[in-house]
Amino acid sequence: MGAKYRLTVNSWRDLKGVRHRRGDVVEPPESDIDRLLRARAIAPLDDEAAEVGSADSAERAAAQVEADRVAAEQEASRAAAIQVSSKVPDRPKMTAPDPVWIAYGTARGVAVDGLDKEAIIAAVDELDKK
Repeated sequence: MGAKYRLTVNSWRDLKGVRHRRGDVVEPPESDIDRLLRARAIAPLDDEAAEVGSADSAERAAAQVEADRVAAEQEASRAAAIQVSSKVPDRPKMTAPDPVWIAYGTARGVAVDGLDKEAIIAAVDELDKK
């Protein structure tokens, strides 16, 4: 034992029976290091590489947050455009997302507060029967 490695598999039990999870720093027996490296169960613990990896992860997370924010803004602007239009928009497809049905129900005069998509569709169908 001596060198430390980062665990890259979901879990691993050492010789003492201790269960380790992905990302844990472990000290495998010298006789197992080559086998574990070939199997990609462990990776050398390199502080510089770990910092770069965490920076990459942070950048990916920030990019995902930004993409989610942009998607939410686009969805809100689509819903607002449907609400602002003076004429009643065309009926959405049954597979349309909830916000589209909420906007359509609101445009048709349905009180959509607390209703899910199926309930909004049923309420719109009732309006169409009248």
